[in-house]
Amino acid sequence: DLHSFPTRRSSDLRFMENVAPRKDFIGHVEAIKSVDLRPQITGYVEKVLFDEGSFVQEGDVLFVIEQQRYMANLSLAEADLAKAQANLVKVEKDYKRQISLNKQKYASEATVDTARNNLASAQAAVKQAQANLDLAKINVGYTTIKAPISGYIGKALVTEGNYVPASSQTLARIVQMDPIRVVYSVNDKDFLDVRQNGGDGKITELADSEIVLPNGSKILLKPQDRFTDNEVNTETATIAVYDEYENSKRL
Repeated sequence: DLHSFPTRRSSDLRFMENVAPRKDFIGHVEAIKSVDLRPQITGYVEKVLFDEGSFVQEGDVLFVIEQQRYMANLSLAEADLAKAQANLVKVEKDYKRQISLNKQKYASEATVDTARNNLASAQAAVKQAQANLDLAKINVGYTTIKAPISGYIGKALVTEGNYVPASSQTLARIVQMDPIRVVYSVNDKDFLDVRQNGGDGKITELADSEIVLPNGSKILLKPQDRFTDNEVNTETATIAVYDEYENSKRL
């Protein structure tokens, strides 16, 4: 009787195959996708733009971090690039002039070599300025933290006005609720029986499952997907099975 197991279990799963007697397994529920939101830049949290415990859509802006400062850095990078490009134009003209003078025997090879080196340095400076501009644009993008998945967001772990370091501070957590995954373990004997008696020998056939929730209520569902782990746990002689279910009612 599954109800005799401790209520601390997340859920009970009765897994039924049409090729063998019904089997009962203890399972637990886990999210297929979950995300800890972390800042990629350092700065003060300016805005928190969600209601704690609410459902958020992928792409929703959730936090804003010191946007004005990074926008200013972007403007500086744009100015540095413009300056480097203007210098490159000047150096290119000088190089072409020295080449012309050298052909007329008015400029030495050493002078041409110097102009060529100046041109290479100016070209490298433009590339460096462009890279700095690209990084500045990326950092501006990081000032808005968006939901990477759709799901329920929990408590805001950092509120407005707090200083956050890059990467090390969790701001909030998003957990996907639908679909959901139920995980249970099948012992090696039952696993082998299904393999031997299950027609094509697969435990992944999507037969209906009766899920018994912690309060005793039951749901009959067909998994949307099922897969087994790739090895048997040698300590428990079991293999994990993962079922994916529709969970629109969030039960």
